[in-house]
Amino acid sequence: MPGARVLVAEKNAAVVMDIAAILDDAGITVSGHTTNLAELVRLVDRVEHDALLLNARLHDGHTFDLARTSRTPLAFLTTFRPAELPRDLRDLPLIRKPFAPGDLVNTVTALLPTVAAGVHAVRPDRSLR
Repeated sequence: MPGARVLVAEKNAAVVMDIAAILDDAGITVSGHTTNLAELVRLVDRVEHDALLLNARLHDGHTFDLARTSRTPLAFLTTFRPAELPRDLRDLPLIRKPFAPGDLVNTVTALLPTVAAGVHAVRPDRSLR
């Protein structure tokens, strides 16, 4: 998916580095990352992205409310089992940690069908920068 951009919310910096390297090999860019929910809320409006990878629990809270209101395709990247997610979010893609690189790439690629055609999901308001 050359040109695709993913915003990552993950509390472990080493995992973010692994995600970035794996996705980069697949032609997908990590356009931003954060370890906390407050920053994630800001980044969603300020960083161009086509998909979100969300750890279910960040340092300052769960990402469930953001997942419910997101206009962007997303997947959870977490140690949570499906039954540990709220019922209304269990149908979202879930990548369980530890994850295989192929599972990560396949899940992210499945989130991005319109990117191949040059249509990006979210373009932040430039006035916020």
